[in-house]
Amino acid sequence: MRHRLVVFLILLLILTSCSGDNDSVSGLQVQPYVRSDGTMGLSIYMMTSAAKDETMQMVVTDPEGNLSWSFNAEESKFDGKTYRGSSDISMPRGIMLPQGTWSVDVMFRDGTTITKSFEVSYDDDFDIPDTDSGPVFDSGSNLTFLP
Repeated sequence: MRHRLVVFLILLLILTSCSGDNDSVSGLQVQPYVRSDGTMGLSIYMMTSAAKDETMQMVVTDPEGNLSWSFNAEESKFDGKTYRGSSDISMPRGIMLPQGTWSVDVMFRDGTTITKSFEVSYDDDFDIPDTDSGPVFDSGSNLTFLP
């Protein structure tokens, strides 16, 4: 009887350690932005299979692999759906946001990591509009201007 219990516990441990197969990422939303002081940044959010309030980490890396941002993903609701990510990926003042193929590593609590690639592009010949009334999206430049 004791032998069966040990075998059962080992099988249970193996099955629960393979639960990462159910981890998923979808609906990736990325938007470059410019603050009124000229600082550029990036907002990245996605839907995941992580449980509500589950801590999940992300690492976002620029196209050259020289810059990376590591953070705990924040939850945000939009259109009745829960997204996770951050809008705090910010360049130093006076430095343009790199364009090209970026990557994000999404790390779940069980150790599973999912890597996604995404494109960042915008017209770098832009003028910062008046944003006193709130954020403004300019489809011509593909930039959101923030106060």
